[in-house]
Amino acid sequence: MPGFLNPDGSELVGGLNPSNTGQALKIDANGNLYVNLGPNNIDGLGNLGVNTAAALATYSGKAFVASDNLISAAAAGSFPMAIFNPSNSGKTILIYSIRVGCANAGYDVVLKSITSDPAYNTTAVVTNKSLGNVNSAIAGHITYNSASLTKDSTPYLRWEPYTKSPTEILDMGPIILPFGSNHGITVWLTVYGAGNLSCNIEYIEF
Repeated sequence: MPGFLNPDGSELVGGLNPSNTGQALKIDANGNLYVNLGPNNIDGLGNLGVNTAAALATYSGKAFVASDNLISAAAAGSFPMAIFNPSNSGKTILIYSIRVGCANAGYDVVLKSITSDPAYNTTAVVTNKSLGNVNSAIAGHITYNSASLTKDSTPYLRWEPYTKSPTEILDMGPIILPFGSNHGITVWLTVYGAGNLSCNIEYIEF
């Protein structure tokens, strides 16, 4: 039999859902294709690819950037910024970009896996990449320290020395902070002399 028809005589566009049942594509209230970025759709995000998923999440108001708003270091030291997903957030967090910048001649960066919120002395500036849209559910759990601290001990997810700036740290691929669990990462930026430094974390919340 022919497909279902729209009032203008055209056929509905659709596809097979995970249960192998035919389903029409959904349209949101604005007439745009509806994209489900719920906590159980992480495989779908992976199939889309990170760049496409980030673009769709930005369009849907579910992509965010967190910044330490520029730190001025008076001397060499280590400056942490943490992003943490508490078990009661109701969200999965996909971190797809961590960019650091430093005005010094050299620096190194450590990524550290954490299971408790360090709650550093300053809350990061968190902006929805769809400007003016809702705030992030974990905005209060992205913090940094404006003064140097002693760097966490190993094991590290990653440690790298750098001599150029700015640098993308997640060239190894995205990091997931799972739904319903206490997980996060700390970015330790260690600078070898005085100067301005910054850390920016981009993530999808779904």
